[in-house]
Amino acid sequence: MGRQLEFTEGDIEILDTKFTMHSLSHYFNWRETVKGRHDGEGLKEMYDIGKMTGKEMAKSYKDKFKIGGGESANFWKNLLELSGLGKVQVISPQEGGKVLIQIESAFARHYTSKKGKGEENVDEYLVGMLTGVFEEMYERELVGKETKCTAIGQPYCEIIIKPLEG
Repeated sequence: MGRQLEFTEGDIEILDTKFTMHSLSHYFNWRETVKGRHDGEGLKEMYDIGKMTGKEMAKSYKDKFKIGGGESANFWKNLLELSGLGKVQVISPQEGGKVLIQIESAFARHYTSKKGKGEENVDEYLVGMLTGVFEEMYERELVGKETKCTAIGQPYCEIIIKPLEG
């Protein structure tokens, strides 16, 4: 997987997709700016943007590598770690489209270093991105939620993605 990362002057490319580097402070400042919006709309917006990003990435990689559904878990584990989003402990796709993810989130760790231990989960963008990824892989509408977070003192961040209940 590491051989799929290429740095050239003016370009960062992973798996034939162009990237830019943003510091974790960028996401910290973004979250702090939108957090106060009425009724949590700003944090929902971060989740939604993450979800769109995840779907776009997953569609590109699904077509390129012919991966989908549960067998994609190892691919996404490697990509998350390669991109610096965190150290993945578990990605466990389960029957019915449910996915359990445990990750040592780089953002949650950064957030805690800036603000100290808090009282809220902080990985809205990451949760949205991972929800979008698995929504594309399973070809069904899903919703993601962070149920544990290192920013509030838990040993890892836990994300549960599951089908929308109709």
